Amino acid sequence: MKQIKLLSIFLILFSAILFTSCDSESIDPELSGVDDGGDNGGIDNGGGNGNGGNNGSTSGDYWPMALNNKWVFNSNGMEEEMKITGTQTVEGTSYYKVNQLFSSAGVVGNATTLLRKNNGSYAVRIGVVIPGTQGGPTITISPYEFIILKDNLAVGQTWTQNVTQTTSYSIPGIPPIEMVVNYTGTIVEKDATITVNGETYTNVIKSKLVQTYTGGAMTTNYWFAKNTGPVKAESTTTGGVNSTLVSYDVN
Repeated sequence: MKQIKLLSIFLILFSAILFTSCDSESIDPELSGVDDGGDNGGIDNGGGNGNGGNNGSTSGDYWPMALNNKWVFNSNGMEEEMKITGTQTVEGTSYYKVNQLFSSAGVVGNATTLLRKNNGSYAVRIGVVIPGTQGGPTITISPYEFIILKDNLAVGQTWTQNVTQTTSYSIPGIPPIEMVVNYTGTIVEKDATITVNGETYTNVIKSKLVQTYTGGAMTTNYWFAKNTGPVKAESTTTGGVNSTLVSYDVN
C-alpha cells in the first residue's frame, strides 16, 4: 500500500513539473468557472478552489490555444512535441486536449490532459488511469484542475488553490485515498526578455508555482512568451524535469 500511495503522489506532482491548423477558433470566450473579478480567482472544477490578487483584464495571449498548435521541447536532453489534438467538453465547460504536458518523461499509465483559459487565467486539468498488469489492480486518479498562470496579476501578486486528488483501486475493500495539495502561484516578472536555445523572446511572464503536500513541497518556475506560449519550465526539485522550447507553430 505504501508503494501505491507513493505512486499516487508522484503522479500529481508530475503535472506541475512538466510542460498546421484547420480550425483556429478560440474556445476561451465560451469558458466558465474561473472568476477573475474581486478576490476569488480560483477554479472549482476538479476539487480545487483558489483566491487571487486584485485581478484586472488579460494582458495578452500567453498560451495560444487552437487545434494543431504545437510546441517542441527539449526535456532533459530528449525532444518531444506537445500538440493540441482536439477539444472536449466536461460538465458544460470547454477545453483543448493536448497529447502531453511538456514531456512524457516519467509518465505511468494513460493521462488525459486538458487546457483552458478565461480572461487572464490559464488552467490545466489532468486525469490518469493506470491499467492493471500481471494481476495487479487498475489505479484511477480522478481529474483535478489547477491554475498554472494568471497574466492579469502584477509582479509580486499571488493566487492559491487547494486541490483534492482522489485515487481509486480496483481491489474490493480498499477505499479511495484522498490527498489535498495546496498550489501557490506568484508572478515573478512581467515584460521580461529571455533567450532559450538561441531564440530571444520578449514580453515574457515568469511565474512560480509551489505545491505543498503532506510530507513535502515542490517548486517549478515557468516562462510564458506573449503570442508564443510556454518557452521554459524549470523545477527546483532534485530529479525534476526541465523543459526548454526548441520550436513552435501556433495560430
